[in-house]
Amino acid sequence: MIQQPDITFIFSDGGVHPRVIQDQQGRPLTTGSLSQTLQKDLNL
Repeated sequence: MIQQPDITFIFSDGGVHPRVIQDQQGRPLTTGSLSQTLQKDLNL
């Protein structure tokens, strides 16, 4: 499940998205860790 805390996550494309991608341990993933699947799920 994608967490949507009140945190602004800045992607490498310069876009600002009000959601943070987290792994199963709840740690925020860096932009470089975003897989194509996650990007597709977020419609980036």
